[in-house]
Amino acid sequence: MDTNDREALRKIDNETPAERNAEYKLTLFGKMQRDGSPGELMSYDPQTQQGAMMHLQATLGEVPDLQSLVNQKILVSNFLVHDASSLNEKGKLEEWKRIVIFDAEGQPYSCGSTGVGKSLAVMFPIWGMMPWIPPVECVVKVRRTGNKNIWMTLEPTPEEIAKLSKAKK
Repeated sequence: MDTNDREALRKIDNETPAERNAEYKLTLFGKMQRDGSPGELMSYDPQTQQGAMMHLQATLGEVPDLQSLVNQKILVSNFLVHDASSLNEKGKLEEWKRIVIFDAEGQPYSCGSTGVGKSLAVMFPIWGMMPWIPPVECVVKVRRTGNKNIWMTLEPTPEEIAKLSKAKK
């Protein structure tokens, strides 16, 4: 066993359960985004009162479309990704990943955009796995990619990125 292997094992031994859980969630999130693995992934604990309320609201309640916030700022703190299905224009059942983003007050916003999932995946190495405390300020952006297709993303604000450089000094 070389020095790198020993160091990796020492790091694993010293990780807290929360750190191991975050790493597992990052891996699962990537797998769900990449190959459409079935399942559900959330950044909150649905067995707490607050988490249960968030989960019920996101899955059973009326949830505004994230697209309603295009070009607006949102303080992103949590997410839920789960399997969903709907009928397309031809009446054929389509399966997709539904992403629910929660703002700092716990208000959910829903979308089915792969771009939002990719945005989160890009931000995880920078800000860590959610929940993000404090929340990360993002702008919801939309770009047209085809006839009716859109590419929606969450882009951290310049002020949020500037906080990173101040924290490293």
